[in-house]
Amino acid sequence: WYVSLFHNQGLMDAAWVTIRVGLISATVATVLGTMGALALTRYTRFRGRVLFSGMIFAPLVMPDVITGLSLLLLFVAIGMDRGMTTVILAHITFTMCFVAVVVQSRLVSFDRSLEEAAMDLGAPP
Repeated sequence: WYVSLFHNQGLMDAAWVTIRVGLISATVATVLGTMGALALTRYTRFRGRVLFSGMIFAPLVMPDVITGLSLLLLFVAIGMDRGMTTVILAHITFTMCFVAVVVQSRLVSFDRSLEEAAMDLGAPP
């Protein structure tokens, strides 16, 4: 039945869409989550830090159905067409918080003297 599965064009199209959504959302979520974790770790005092932290970590404690419905209502309210872009934005919203938690936990335990030594050897800040 695997042969017939790979010859089913509808399933193959769905698989390629899934792979494309996963790759794009994982890449963007990794970049944004890392930037958010860097901001929260390096800059401990800035205006709006609590709000920024809450916005990053809110999807961890909110049920997925509530987040999904809220995003749907937001996309409808701003007149955004529902399609590939909104699916990717929703996936980024769901996954970015996990990236931020993991990266932030690693950055907190990171030895800053290693970074200073790298800058002494010519690495950019």
